[in-house]
Amino acid sequence: MTVLSVLLVACPCAFGFATPVSIWVTLSRLASRSLVVARADVIERLASIDTVVFEKTGTLTVMEPQLVDVLIRSGSAYSSEQLLSVASSIQSHSHHPIASVFLAGGHTPLPVEDTEAIPGTGVRGRVELDEQWRNVEVGRLSELHRPCCDRELLSLVQQRLEAGQQAIAIRIDGNLKAATIVAEAAIDTLDEGIKQLESLGLTVKVFSGDQDDRVRSLGIQSSTAGMTPDDKLAAMDELRSKGNHVLFIGDGVNDAAAMSRANASISVADGSALAVDVSDITWHGRDLRNIPAAIQIARRSVRRLRRSLVFALTYNTIGMLIATAEWLHPVVAVLLMMGSSLTVVLHAADMNWEREQSERRLPVKTLSSSKNAINQSLHGGLTA
Repeated sequence: MTVLSVLLVACPCAFGFATPVSIWVTLSRLASRSLVVARADVIERLASIDTVVFEKTGTLTVMEPQLVDVLIRSGSAYSSEQLLSVASSIQSHSHHPIASVFLAGGHTPLPVEDTEAIPGTGVRGRVELDEQWRNVEVGRLSELHRPCCDRELLSLVQQRLEAGQQAIAIRIDGNLKAATIVAEAAIDTLDEGIKQLESLGLTVKVFSGDQDDRVRSLGIQSSTAGMTPDDKLAAMDELRSKGNHVLFIGDGVNDAAAMSRANASISVADGSALAVDVSDITWHGRDLRNIPAAIQIARRSVRRLRRSLVFALTYNTIGMLIATAEWLHPVVAVLLMMGSSLTVVLHAADMNWEREQSERRLPVKTLSSSKNAINQSLHGGLTA
């Protein structure tokens, strides 16, 4: 009877319940914040984050689906419609957010082949134009112009360019033919989201390949401009070597390497397929306030999980000692074991979370397909 009492009260059910219940509840709450988790072990990593690094274009900013201006080089044999058709045809093979600006114009598509991304610059390929195959490059004007020969067009661009806009070059057979000016705006929740991140004691940084003035226009003090994918990777390695726990948030192919080096990573849902595959979490809806909320959820989940495990270990140890001393009947041992399991489950479920969040008036943004997102998250947790 003594052995039976010891075995019953020592049953590790509480340990078995604590982790999966806590993970499932956390995945559900993250899904309600438009964050779909691919790897459930990211919850513990997310709880230890002390530095958040953002990529800018397509993550903190959105591209308006219209061109502000098209500036054609004097003497060009191509019309603006031809040049925009060339640009949109090339950009149809790109996953960069700026591609949507050209695709939204409804320009005539042209045959394209041999397309490839130019890291930190844009995209290149061959386009059939006037019954001839032309080598075309579309990307940042600062990288695709020739200082010796394109001064007139560069001067015109500088006169027209306003804050929050960027210049995109169209180059054919190595010659700059036109520059388009594209409007860019920060996401609506930028300021509030950054303030909430900083209120959690997190360091916020921006790594971007764009020009310095456009990066600084976001108002984030720790910002680095003109970075190539290799620069971002080196910067991530430096942060990790200093002992920082880094969360990287991006959307493009250029961010994939940096994401792989981060402690945790989040990709924008409509970003490149490579970024989504590499990242731990997919972010829908572009509500920046959901990022600090996710870190709060992860921190609370890990704290409660650890408390549950400590409680279960202490409870079972004391119960075993009492049972070993022959002071515990097997029936009482069963009741104590059930009580331990029930207590751990209720603690891990954290049923007061919704009420506390309501009192704090934290914004909640739910996916339009939240049921599917929750199911995906729970499936990821079970698989992990």
